[in-house]
Amino acid sequence: MRIFFLLCSFVIPLCLNAQVGGGTSVDTTKSSRIIVELADNFRFVNTENEGIKYLNGNVRMYQDSTFMYCDTAILRGNQLTAYGNVVIIQNDTVNVFADSLIYNGNQKIATLYNNVILQSKTRELFSDYLIYDMNTKIGSYTQGALLKNEGKEIKSLQGKYFVNEETVRFYQNVTVTADDFKLWTDSLEYDSEEDVTYFLGPTRINQDSARIYCEDGYYDLTNEIAEFRENAQYIQGNKIATGQLIKYDAGQKLVVLAGNAKYEEDDVLAKGDTIKYYEITEDTRLIGNASYKDKERSVVGEFIEYNAKSESFSSEGRSTIVDSTTVLTANQINFSQESDFGIARGSVELVDTASKTTIYSEIMEYKKDENYSKAYNDDGSRPMMQSLIEGDSMFMKADTLISYELGDSTQKKSILNAFHDVKIYKSNFQAMCDSMSYNTTDSILSMYYDPVIWSDSSQFTADTIDIYLKNEQIYKVELKNKAFIINTEDSIFYNQIKGKLVEVFFENGAIDSMSVTGNAESVYFMLDENNAYIGMNKSVCSKMSFTFEESDLKDIFFYLDVNSNLIPMKDVNPSDTLDGFNWQPKIRPKNKNAL
Repeated sequence: MRIFFLLCSFVIPLCLNAQVGGGTSVDTTKSSRIIVELADNFRFVNTENEGIKYLNGNVRMYQDSTFMYCDTAILRGNQLTAYGNVVIIQNDTVNVFADSLIYNGNQKIATLYNNVILQSKTRELFSDYLIYDMNTKIGSYTQGALLKNEGKEIKSLQGKYFVNEETVRFYQNVTVTADDFKLWTDSLEYDSEEDVTYFLGPTRINQDSARIYCEDGYYDLTNEIAEFRENAQYIQGNKIATGQLIKYDAGQKLVVLAGNAKYEEDDVLAKGDTIKYYEITEDTRLIGNASYKDKERSVVGEFIEYNAKSESFSSEGRSTIVDSTTVLTANQINFSQESDFGIARGSVELVDTASKTTIYSEIMEYKKDENYSKAYNDDGSRPMMQSLIEGDSMFMKADTLISYELGDSTQKKSILNAFHDVKIYKSNFQAMCDSMSYNTTDSILSMYYDPVIWSDSSQFTADTIDIYLKNEQIYKVELKNKAFIINTEDSIFYNQIKGKLVEVFFENGAIDSMSVTGNAESVYFMLDENNAYIGMNKSVCSKMSFTFEESDLKDIFFYLDVNSNLIPMKDVNPSDTLDGFNWQPKIRPKNKNAL
């Protein structure tokens, strides 16, 4: 009996493939028939239109050079429905596995369901729903799939597998995973033979510590050579590089950015028409419209070469460096971290934004670690400092200007020293001395060696003069040793104050009060209500103080051992002055050009 059923399983299908529906001829010119080769159980039902074959157990079928296997099958003419352990073998090159399928033998299109596997050479495509065209050898899916190829996995919601070309196009939520590589994209074409990925839409790649984004380009996974286009972005650790085009060569550890190129790393930001970054040496070359910025400085120029390891750089063309609160601009700048020495040449400008001061010179030497700079000229002119005080510019010139910092990081002070023939001009304040020191942190300006200050109709002299600034305004002036103040309204009669220490306090730019300590002497001329002189008061004491109202003297107070005399104007001799009197209007700078 077993032999009889086996014979039926071979003979009856062959006979039925020739005739369907009571002897009606079937046109086989357009497609070949599905042939049942084997089944454990076979049942044939002849309907009005066609015969139906019910096959069960170890079912084996073929069509041309394609073989199909399953546990159970229903064959209606050339339409096949198969269930359980479905296998398709095509030309010994393609294997397809599934739990079930619906196959149109005329069109040679198979629709496979659940646990679908499409095998080709070393590649495997996994899905729960796959349409496979045996004519074109193209597999399509719309409900997700996974491709495996030599350790790489690619997933997407939709896609097409071109078996003959060994390429796959993936669409929607595409991911590619390898041992050291992961990719996310919306559209992707993968050449599995060449192991090259072509980006057809927005794509994000992770490889080791590197991440890449682009919307067009390719990536040779084997040689690790890539070209990224359309909003390209390269990220490695804290490094981010963008440009219209990014070329990456992992073998040379070289990244080239072209077209609106930008490179970022932590606090580093570099821009240029073209940027070349060497990962091994950490050299960065910025070419054309170059700019570089890190947590300590920023540089702008036509060409900048910077090394992140040595922190050395050079620039060509008009360049600007911003370092903390200082801005350095020159025609040429070079700096070596190894020697901690830099030099700027050509129309140099050094701006301290914290103190709102600017130094102009032809040459400037500087040391980064010491925050030291030395400005001088080699053409016979003199460097100049410009500072903002009371909303007005103050100008100062000297033979040499030196700035540096003192103290540790918690109590750091910035110092500016000016040496020899120092001259200062401000609209309501002028000064001269041999040497000067300006503490820009504490806003204290100290003048040494024959200092002279002029303010309105007053002149201040002493061995040393300290000027205290607050909120960009003068709020205190100290005259130390041989302090002498002269004031006049008509250059005939002079009010005079002298002592060991004179402290002058200002309010909103005007004198508010004054104190004189140690051998205090004063000469002042008293006025009546019509501002006419009525006499000269001459006083000597240990200490005296003055108060002012709208810059006019209001009250005078004398302390200890007071000796005061009022001399009528008829007895006053204008040349009768205090010892040390030296009125110097001729050397007073009239404008900044007189410096």
